[in-house]
Amino acid sequence: QTDFNGNYEYFGPVSINNINNINSDKNVRFKIYPNPSNGEEIYVNLTSCVDDEEVLIVLHDMLGQIIYSKVLICNNGSIVHAIDTYNKIIPGIYTIIGCSKNKLYNQKLVVR
Repeated sequence: QTDFNGNYEYFGPVSINNINNINSDKNVRFKIYPNPSNGEEIYVNLTSCVDDEEVLIVLHDMLGQIIYSKVLICNNGSIVHAIDTYNKIIPGIYTIIGCSKNKLYNQKLVVR
């Protein structure tokens, strides 16, 4: 590393966790349907989650603007939730993120 004043120092390798391992838990399923969608109603299905666990669901466009956001509670190991997007979104590509206490789920959504 070289500082602004010209001083430098060498550091050894540093290990990091793989942050690209989203949706890595094979027992948990995060599904969005229908996909592609006609833009009317979108269903979010999360299975094998922990009972009473809070999951934040966020739908945002490619500019990062939040279209929809809601906290849901896992009940009997799953969440099924309908997002009413009628007259709220235009055709394009969106991202739906589910975030719990220690997990992150991510799916792309295509609206025609």
